[in-house]
Amino acid sequence: MNVRRWLAGAVSAATVTAGFATAPVALAAPAALAATPSAGRGPVVMPFFGGKHPMAQTPGSTYYSGTWGGYGAVANRGAQLRYAAADFTVTSPSCAGGPDGSFAQLAALGGITSPAELAGVVETCRNNALILQGFYQIEGTDSFSAVTVSAGDAIQASVYYDAAIASYTFTVLDVTTAEPVVNATVACPAGDVCANGSAEAVTAMTFSHGQPEPLPLYWEENFTGGAVTSFDGTRGNFGANQLWRTGRFGLGLGENDAYTDPLIGGGAFRTDWAESPGFTPTAPAAAAAVHPVRHMFAAAPSPAGGSPLARRPDAASGHDWAGWIAQGHQGVRLRYSAIAFNAPSLNCAATPDGSVVQGTAVNGVTGPILMVGITETCHADGTYSIAAFYQNGTSGAEITGIPPGDGMFADLYYDARTKLYGFTLTDDTGPIFYDVTVPCPSGSTCEDNTAEAITGLAASSAGTGAAPLADYGMANFTYASITSSDGTKGDYTRNKLWNPGQLAIGGSGPGATASALAGGAAFSTTWHASS
Repeated sequence: MNVRRWLAGAVSAATVTAGFATAPVALAAPAALAATPSAGRGPVVMPFFGGKHPMAQTPGSTYYSGTWGGYGAVANRGAQLRYAAADFTVTSPSCAGGPDGSFAQLAALGGITSPAELAGVVETCRNNALILQGFYQIEGTDSFSAVTVSAGDAIQASVYYDAAIASYTFTVLDVTTAEPVVNATVACPAGDVCANGSAEAVTAMTFSHGQPEPLPLYWEENFTGGAVTSFDGTRGNFGANQLWRTGRFGLGLGENDAYTDPLIGGGAFRTDWAESPGFTPTAPAAAAAVHPVRHMFAAAPSPAGGSPLARRPDAASGHDWAGWIAQGHQGVRLRYSAIAFNAPSLNCAATPDGSVVQGTAVNGVTGPILMVGITETCHADGTYSIAAFYQNGTSGAEITGIPPGDGMFADLYYDARTKLYGFTLTDDTGPIFYDVTVPCPSGSTCEDNTAEAITGLAASSAGTGAAPLADYGMANFTYASITSSDGTKGDYTRNKLWNPGQLAIGGSGPGATASALAGGAAFSTTWHASS
């Protein structure tokens, strides 16, 4: 997956650091929140200032904010918006060897023709170390949470305006730990009519001492679950409808920038970091050289030299897998499957002996499983490790050392001419963990009739049966691609060659469910405790 540069149309630093139209107001900090920014950092930078209206262009085109990358719903004349929400995984930026810098992943109301109200997570690189903080912002004043947030944690962020009481509610929930990071209600500032003409989900720059901060190497952020509601109760996402149009933001100031990928199903997209000309990231000798251990990972050997997956999914509902499957019609063969996601963290306090697999597969129902992805394992001392793996029937290989939050791209391909499978797993921080070809498994015809994008159970450490499903919170998938043997390309949308199916992990232990499919290629899976 190529990282693309986004430079054209960047605004000047002078424009970015211009003041708000109205002065920031003081906030009464709620419990566990501090209203004073740490380390000299100022508010998240607004995308536009001075009453400018950059959205007076053709709806659906790209708007160069300079400091925000992502998507917005821009209200039509006479409409107002009261709710914005987005799900994302806290990324794992490469702080070692790079300059200090900071950025935020967030949901927002306003920000285009009026000051913004924001809620999300700020990620800061200081002296080669990563600092993560939940926050909210109203009219330029930030409040930071003292609740611990970790790389790889699944986050749900939202901003809601209640006109009946003229107040904003800011919510940041850590799905992995089930802990509220931000839960604050703040009155509409005096003198502000709080008429929000836009809603956003973005990667945003911050500034320090009046100047934009460098954008650290975060490589990739996957957003899912985008949601928007108008004052009259109309619900939707960032896709255009009768009340709002879509705005696409490009983040670029001529330094390190971020490219915004196309919107999937109105509610999912990725932002991809891109370096400025002349910038050379520190080349890692191994994954650990770029990412200092932040969770005291332990080594995770392959379970008994066997398959990371416990069993094949049941054709009806999965039982062992949660996600989506493409089932080929009779006589149809599938040769390629690919996905993109961020590696989620684990809450091992909830599942001390748990494991989980995230990946893409073919043949998960009709024959020996072919799969590539990551396996995550909790250990007896409370730590966990994340390893890359591929599986060819009952054999495979595993490499440890993936940090939580890293953007992953996994794909597998079957070449009928050579009867070889190609497995590729790329960590977008740089390492390619797998780029190998292996023969068709012994005894198999390799006539693959299904393709899958899944969260799955893993084999127990004893090699018999399945390990309990580790509490991974939520995994966000924002890209999927499938190709049939005759060259027909698609995703998990129903077409003339295959039908989609939704899978869930059930049974007496912890389970997982998959969200509705957005645009045929984006969804999330969410862990839940025993029923």
